[in-house]
Amino acid sequence: MDSFRRVSFTGLLLKILRQTASFGGRSTRAELIVGLIAALVLARVAVLLAELAAPNGNPWPAIVLQVIAALPLPALIVRRLHDHSRSGWWIMPALFAFTLAIARSIVAATQGFEARIALDRVIWPLDWIAIVGNVAMLVLLVLPGTKGPNRFGPDPRRGA
Repeated sequence: MDSFRRVSFTGLLLKILRQTASFGGRSTRAELIVGLIAALVLARVAVLLAELAAPNGNPWPAIVLQVIAALPLPALIVRRLHDHSRSGWWIMPALFAFTLAIARSIVAATQGFEARIALDRVIWPLDWIAIVGNVAMLVLLVLPGTKGPNRFGPDPRRGA
């Protein structure tokens, strides 16, 4: 157990932010958990601030802030997939679900909630594809990665 390092939440968050555009290398489960928690908290805070600033008003600030909060996640997920020695293209189910959510938000913002409901009536089968893909992705991401170096780099848990 002496090969494991303790890293603070803040330290992991700063590492994730520095690697926002870096799709190479590998990431640990701890980095993934910190990244997801931070993105969820920031997205919720963004919605709250947008609601406080303009109740019953313009939804675009909340949409933009949610997208900004999610910017580090694709690279983080790709690096986590690399820890399993898998290609980064396995991220497509997660991007598909994120795209569906953003499309719904944009339709609601531009054409109203009734248009959003009409869209949901048409695209609901895609939700099941997104759910199954995301559950599979989540299971894969929380499983331990390959031990030792792989084709994507050294083992991140060993301090290399």
